[in-house]
Amino acid sequence: MKLYVASDKHGWIMKNEIVNHLKNTDHTYLVQDLGPTHEDTVDAVCYAFFLASLVVEDQRDLGIFVSKTGNEAMIPMNRSKYTRACLCFNKDMAKISKKDINSNILVLPSEVVTPDNPLDIVDTWLKTKYDANNIDSVRKNMLMDM
Repeated sequence: MKLYVASDKHGWIMKNEIVNHLKNTDHTYLVQDLGPTHEDTVDAVCYAFFLASLVVEDQRDLGIFVSKTGNEAMIPMNRSKYTRACLCFNKDMAKISKKDINSNILVLPSEVVTPDNPLDIVDTWLKTKYDANNIDSVRKNMLMDM
């Protein structure tokens, strides 16, 4: 299983911290850093769409995207019925997004998430299991059928 990680220019430092953390602690996923590798302006929408398209190719794969607010990434990422990108500001939101709707892309807003907790949010999201018996799983299935 692969875990794709990408960002915009505002999130690239946090993205690098997440990639390093995952490569040093998690052996479940093959972590792939999709960039950018610098703080120069990049087209966040293109990075977000590319990450989402890779997750769609193999629906066992996951993605993490870090951007200033996360809003600009949500639209291209959720264009496919096979992606469930969720904007998460804290561990509780990350846990609920995975448990209730089996989110497969975690979006972190670098301007809102404090520097000391993004790794905890990522770890919580990755460790949380989907609860198929949850009432929200019905909603997830409805979304898949739309």
